[in-house]
Amino acid sequence: MIVCFSIYSCKYVWTYITVVDRVKWFRDHADQDRFREEVEILKAEFEWTIKSFMRMSDVWSQLASGETSPGSAAYAQRKAVMYRSLAEECKCAYSVVLKKAGCTSLD
Repeated sequence: MIVCFSIYSCKYVWTYITVVDRVKWFRDHADQDRFREEVEILKAEFEWTIKSFMRMSDVWSQLASGETSPGSAAYAQRKAVMYRSLAEECKCAYSVVLKKAGCTSLD
C-alpha cells in the first residue's frame, strides 16, 4: 500500500515504481535470451556429439576392414562398436531430455 502526503510525492512514487518495473522487465528479458541461447548451444552439442561418435565408428570400421592382422582388425572393430554404443547412449539421453521438455524435437 502506498501512502502519499501530497500530489507531488505520489507522482514521484508512481514514476519510481514504473522505472523499477521497466528495469525488472529488461533484466528478465535478458535472462530469457540467455536461457534460449543456452538451450540452442545444448541442442547443437548433443547433435555434434552424436555425429562425432557415428563418424568415429565409421572410421574404425573402415580401418578394421583394411587390416591384415587379426589382432589389429579386432581392436579396430572393438573401437567401432564402442563409438557406436556411445552414439546410441547419447541418442537415448537426448530423447529423454526431449520427453521431459515435452517436445518431439528441440528444433
